[in-house]
Amino acid sequence: MSDVIHRTTLEYRQSVNTPEYSTEEWIVNPELPDCDPALWEISGDEVVEMSQPDQLVYYAGRLAQAKQDKKSETRDHLYESLAQEGYDPFIFCYASDIKSEAAILGELQKVEYVGQLRTWIDTGVDVLGATWAEVDAATSEQEVESVTIDLAAWIADNPQVSTVTARTL
Repeated sequence: MSDVIHRTTLEYRQSVNTPEYSTEEWIVNPELPDCDPALWEISGDEVVEMSQPDQLVYYAGRLAQAKQDKKSETRDHLYESLAQEGYDPFIFCYASDIKSEAAILGELQKVEYVGQLRTWIDTGVDVLGATWAEVDAATSEQEVESVTIDLAAWIADNPQVSTVTARTL
């Protein structure tokens, strides 16, 4: 029984029956470098550690992906919080329409009432923006992972604006 590694995918299999593996596709009994398997490359019939420049590119890509994932995670958390408060994106568009129409008609009480929702949403966007700035400033995957978004104060300030109430003002 031998170990093999696929020349293209770097899939590593241990204790296999080597006649079942073509040497055109697989390296049999490779010597593996003493590094993270993510840094392995194939050079001829050998498994080698990536060059330093290639490693920098690899880790930069991982950091960029971690940042993108963290931004998505914090945005989704904000959206989930809005849903738990009973809001959905349609309500915000509708509230903006109510506010615009009220402003045109000079209905200041309605404008002020619905404006509370817009101000609250803008504050939430600012909290998200500050979190994203912290993510962007991170220089390692560990720093990115440690970033959290705290929405407690923002949720506590929810003005509980209702489009039904706004229409009746």
